[in-house]
Amino acid sequence: MKKIVRTVCIILAALLFLSAAVFTVSAVIAAKKVYDPERKMLRSTPDELGLYFDGLEIPTENGKISAWFIPAQKDKDSVSESMQTVIVSHNYSDNREMNDISLLYTVKFLCRNGLNVVMFDYTGSGSSDGKGYSFGQKEETEELCAVTDKIKELIPDGEIILYGLGFGAAPVIETANEKGIEKIIADSLYADLSTLLSQSMSYFTG
Repeated sequence: MKKIVRTVCIILAALLFLSAAVFTVSAVIAAKKVYDPERKMLRSTPDELGLYFDGLEIPTENGKISAWFIPAQKDKDSVSESMQTVIVSHNYSDNREMNDISLLYTVKFLCRNGLNVVMFDYTGSGSSDGKGYSFGQKEETEELCAVTDKIKELIPDGEIILYGLGFGAAPVIETANEKGIEKIIADSLYADLSTLLSQSMSYFTG
């Protein structure tokens, strides 16, 4: 009887150990998927839609940010000066193109109607350095502030409009507060991050 009890205890202990190991490994894999999503590389450039653009590289504490400055233009050969610049903040696990919603076509519309547009990749996305994502919190706000400062340097008396999509709308609000920017578009922003993650973690991690 004692041998049977001892055997059962050993089996239960082994099962508990294996369960804990599986849980730990799963948690680590899930965390990596969430905070370091697979990088989406760029598939096109603005000139494919007939838009003239300049490449920008902006240094930040988190790494070098790669960006496009697309000036206001009636067509590729007719660039005009504009004092208004829209800076686009892309969604989580995406890049500046946001091909799922064909964002470049929206940008083309803005440029054809007299606005400069800046599209950039957060670090860990697209062509920018680094890795990791904090769901539009501290790091992304620091990076958006750096992009905003660069555009203010290029167009000192210009007006900046911040346009954020999904998780990219959170740093738009934080940056607007920090930099005193009055015009923003916050498209599809979450209301509460902790609630969103508790409801959607299985979706983000698979």
